[in-house]
Amino acid sequence: MINWERQPLYFAVIDGNDPRNWRPWEDEPQTFQSMCEDCQALISSLPLNDAEPKVSFEPLTEPLEQILASKRLHRVVGAIIDAKQDPNDLAFYEAKMAALERLCRAMVLASEPEQLLVKKAIDWFEIWFFIEGRGLEEWAHWKTRAIDIVNRCFGERPRVEWVGGSMLFPQQARRFLSDSRFSLLWGKR
Repeated sequence: MINWERQPLYFAVIDGNDPRNWRPWEDEPQTFQSMCEDCQALISSLPLNDAEPKVSFEPLTEPLEQILASKRLHRVVGAIIDAKQDPNDLAFYEAKMAALERLCRAMVLASEPEQLLVKKAIDWFEIWFFIEGRGLEEWAHWKTRAIDIVNRCFGERPRVEWVGGSMLFPQQARRFLSDSRFSLLWGKR
């Protein structure tokens, strides 16, 4: 049985070689790392009762190669993908999809008993596309590709969310934590 006391649930950030210094939105001077720190302060105020698992949300801001080599793959439950480029930029999005597939395959290969318990308890993988200033229909192809990759690797359809600004990021994290705590406490959603 997993002790859920202060256990992090990780999201891998798929954005080039330096996710810490990535600026997700043009109108925001903050780097992704500082956004995560602000987000942690906001979501830590999410009320808990004594029975609720005290899991936390934590984006992994290392380059993908470091994430793949880390001992934390068993707690990765999602991916954050930069989707602010023109959806017709094939090279940009093919690289993102290849990185997502490498992550998912590494998670399958690195399966440990604890990972199976995490997956059984939470039973989903999430993909958050960070977008800016376009209609969602323009990304339909890339959303479908991401869903197919996760489905092939894990045999399940991921939850896909669109995050369209820095103000929505903490709200998305709070929703994720609420859903995770509910699932861990009461069973699959």
